[in-house]
Amino acid sequence: LKDISGTIIEYGCGSGSLLINLAKEERFSSVTGVDISENLLDSVNKAGAKLDMSKEKSIDLFLPTNDTLPNIKDNTFDVVICNHVLEHVEDSHKVMTEFYRVMRPGGWGIFQVPIDTNNPNTEEDKSVTDPKERERLYWQDDHLRLFGLDYGKKLESAGFSVTESNFINELDPKLVERYALPKGDGKMPYRRSTFNFAAITHRSE
Repeated sequence: LKDISGTIIEYGCGSGSLLINLAKEERFSSVTGVDISENLLDSVNKAGAKLDMSKEKSIDLFLPTNDTLPNIKDNTFDVVICNHVLEHVEDSHKVMTEFYRVMRPGGWGIFQVPIDTNNPNTEEDKSVTDPKERERLYWQDDHLRLFGLDYGKKLESAGFSVTESNFINELDPKLVERYALPKGDGKMPYRRSTFNFAAITHRSE
């Protein structure tokens, strides 16, 4: 994150730990957060109000509509960040194409997900609704899928150029703490594959 600047959006900002830290930095001219929880967005708004920011800068917050961003214009953001959300949404491809739509040509993103590196294919079955079965298949009872080694190809099908990385587990712990990134040693306690896996995406000029 140290070399990026401009306009940035976090899809699935939660309580705003990452978003607030980004808003504090002058290099970001615009900071936007999206989350399905109005309560969490309200918490972000209150935390943002306490920041000493210039009048030209604010934290903009949105609720998604069916996982999309109809209030945001095409080609808006230099950077799109999404940490551990794509395994929760109803239609991951639709959300990926939405990321591509709002990203400026030349922009890039980090989309982090749990991934089973022992499986070449993403596992997904909409008929699976039992929480215990979802936990067994997808590692968590509120996950709707478990990405496999085809994750990068799925992002490419949305238009992105993709570099796959396990970089979260290679970062300085102080940076992980500063940017409120998901922590861990890269493994679920009862699984054999990485939990903190990211695709670094790029939209061509």
